[in-house]
Amino acid sequence: FLAVFQGLSEYLWQSTAYKVQHDIRMDATSSLMAMEASYFETRQTGNLMAVLSADVAQLEDIVSDSSTSMIRILITFTAAFGIMFWMSPTLALILGIPLVLVIPMVVWFSTRVQRRYRKQRESTGGIVAILENVLAGIVTVQAYNASDFERSRVESESGDYRDQAIHAANLRNRFIPGIYVVAGLSFALLVSAGGWLMESREITVGQFVTFLLIATRLQMPMWVLGMLLNQLQRGEAASKRVFALIDLEPSIFDKPDAIPLAGPIRSISFDDVSFAYPTSEANVLNGISFSASSGEFLGVMGHTGAGKSTILKLVERFYEPQQGTVKINGMDINDYAIESLRDRIGFVSQDPFMFYGNVRSNVCYAREASEDEIRKALETAGAWEFVSQLPDGIDTMVGDRGVMLSGGQRAR
Repeated sequence: FLAVFQGLSEYLWQSTAYKVQHDIRMDATSSLMAMEASYFETRQTGNLMAVLSADVAQLEDIVSDSSTSMIRILITFTAAFGIMFWMSPTLALILGIPLVLVIPMVVWFSTRVQRRYRKQRESTGGIVAILENVLAGIVTVQAYNASDFERSRVESESGDYRDQAIHAANLRNRFIPGIYVVAGLSFALLVSAGGWLMESREITVGQFVTFLLIATRLQMPMWVLGMLLNQLQRGEAASKRVFALIDLEPSIFDKPDAIPLAGPIRSISFDDVSFAYPTSEANVLNGISFSASSGEFLGVMGHTGAGKSTILKLVERFYEPQQGTVKINGMDINDYAIESLRDRIGFVSQDPFMFYGNVRSNVCYAREASEDEIRKALETAGAWEFVSQLPDGIDTMVGDRGVMLSGGQRAR
């Protein structure tokens, strides 16, 4: 019966931990998905990936392993000291006095190791960020014979991680033996006081032997407690990074009374619009005003960086202007629900991005489409001719970021 109960409880704890891990990861992902484009301009993708993977996994370890072990330790200590107080309050107090020393030890350990673990997590993110860039641009790295350069970047970041890990291990190896010292001190006081109490006949030999057995059984939980405190510090460092993502608040969001953009788009207009990117002090657009009606073609000309693509990004509310108003059908686009706005406007970037998968999944991204609809879309884009000649047609894998297609094919 005990084995069945233990197996069932372990299953429940593990399944709960995996559910918590899933929920936390989805909450963090949802927060990131809601953030405006400017948020990602100053963040490394690899660092965010490390938070969503390694840091969330660290929290799962806390829930599945640390929590169950902590409960067992609490039950063990409560039961043990309850029995000892019932047998001899004096000996129980003598045994417990040295344990008070654990409190300042925990404070000392926590304040120092927390900083090391936080830097470890940051270094992990840095390593992932560098590797993500290197692997994504491996052709460029090899073309410029930059393998040694990139290897040195990884080595530097990995070296920082190594140094922080060594410092943390040093602190841990000083803290956990300290727990043993406290346990040994308690045991020594117990033996000394026990002999005196037996001489004064306040306790019997049987009671003293029972005390010794209980005290011996508490040594292993004391060691496990030290390991748990170390793991909890790791978890706290990870949790701060995870919940920092969950607590993100986007600066571009729907107004409470926002309405969906319904019906045909009859006009788009800019009224004295000025805009500067968050990472730049200079305006990209200065007092821009124009209008375009349904059926008209509008050509915008300018040198590189003049703000041509920025105009389209403002229409889709990837950014918001510092001055002026963008209107659709004569209404401020801030009065429309963002989802309906982006659902109605097509945006073809000059830097095409393709997801890992086949041609089909990229053409009908985030929606269902029939074979005829996919072919019609490819024909409209002038891509059907080369897609039909691919080995598996629309089911041909395009590789990560469409690497198996040429630049012109990806643009189509």
